[in-house]
Amino acid sequence: MSRVRRQIPMWAKTGHAKPVTRRDFLAAGIIPFSAWVVGPSLATLLNPLRAEAADLCASGSSQTFIPFITLNLAGGAGLAGQIVAKTVDGANLRSYTKLGQGNGPGLSFTPTQEFGAVDFAGAAIGGNTQGLVSKFLQGVRDPRAANMRSAALDNAAFVWQAVASGDDSAMNPADITGLVLKMGLSGSKLPNLGRSDTSTGIGQKPTVVPPPAPFVVGKVDDLVNALGYAAALKDLKLSQKSALARVIASLSGSQLKRIGETDGATAVTQLVDCAGIKNVDLISQGGGDVNPYSVNGVGAEIARIWGVQANDRTSQNATFGAMVYNGISGNASTVNLNLGGYDYHDNSRTTGDTRDLAAGQIVGKIIETAAYLKKPVFIFICSDGATASADSATADSAWVSDRGIAGVQYMIAYDPAKRPETSGSHIGGFNEGQAADGKFPTASNVELASQAVFANYAAMNGQMAFLEQNRILDTSLRGQVIKFQKG
Repeated sequence: MSRVRRQIPMWAKTGHAKPVTRRDFLAAGIIPFSAWVVGPSLATLLNPLRAEAADLCASGSSQTFIPFITLNLAGGAGLAGQIVAKTVDGANLRSYTKLGQGNGPGLSFTPTQEFGAVDFAGAAIGGNTQGLVSKFLQGVRDPRAANMRSAALDNAAFVWQAVASGDDSAMNPADITGLVLKMGLSGSKLPNLGRSDTSTGIGQKPTVVPPPAPFVVGKVDDLVNALGYAAALKDLKLSQKSALARVIASLSGSQLKRIGETDGATAVTQLVDCAGIKNVDLISQGGGDVNPYSVNGVGAEIARIWGVQANDRTSQNATFGAMVYNGISGNASTVNLNLGGYDYHDNSRTTGDTRDLAAGQIVGKIIETAAYLKKPVFIFICSDGATASADSATADSAWVSDRGIAGVQYMIAYDPAKRPETSGSHIGGFNEGQAADGKFPTASNVELASQAVFANYAAMNGQMAFLEQNRILDTSLRGQVIKFQKG
């Protein structure tokens, strides 16, 4: 029989005595801050331990909240050019020439309805546009360009909001994940996820409450390395968790740096060994269901929905699909997706149409993922500013400049049981200058508008008391902006 080589424990490798006298940081809910400043590898490693500390020190909420996903279109997307913009009172505008739609409904395009009775820019009348004028809607309806409308849209509702915002700026306070997390949405394995190395994980500043630092996901393996051992840690006894926490708490700065340069799974294995825990073999269980493509009975369908090829774990579709899966399944809390390239006023229509179609396809895939998992989802689509088109009677005019005063935000809610009820299709509206009408309270204030989005999400979750307790809008304004009803 060959001799099994004994692995040298971490405390020996780092030249440190085996720790036995430090306080039980885990039971106290404390992990040394120094561990979070040595690099993302160690921060990733400690994420599940922080979650375990919270489990031990605070009673969790039994409330189940609708999964929440933000899609930020960085650069100032022409979202107003996808819908049929209305006045605050719901009437059509006299002209849509600055919104890329020409003279308007019945003149330069035929309106088409989706999500029940919401007007979008449909087939063009004159000009050179092929298919729908609203490439966003085209992508939502047919996310894989298979010439087949997604049946999941029958159970989805849509509300838009007119709001002016700063062009090409990451300083707009449009991110509401801090409020969502404060209200109680939490992930069973992963924290709030983002795509950009910012305080929110997207190119937006927080509104009212900043979220915890997001876990930035660059590829599918980041999720696997982050929590490939989460289930194993949850299976440890309290004494074992305490021992593991004491090991981490006792490490010096140089030792933390050395561990931070090690991949997550290896570092955890070494630390568990250092803590004298015998069931290290639990760590070999791997990524569990945080990697949807490795989950039996699920992976093939998620890959089909997102167009992910075999062994692809780095593309945008593969990464977005994994993030969305974890958010909708409840593994993660909030999910923030960031799409670049929406500063597309390059004196053409082609670039903008391509980007708008891509955004719609992402949204369509999110909805289809929720339908496949038989879960609800709330999607918030935002941007930084907007764009203006050349004056033209037809709906194929080029995008020519920034125009943040024509900004729009979208909200989409999906429920596998039935289409969520709404009391209207828009919040505020546009004036005859084809800009967000500043007479409506949220039209000129991104933070108020974002609170209005959160108020709708809270209302759908039956959390009106949270809005009152945290002074999210006044009672009168809540009555004007809440369009989604509790299911």
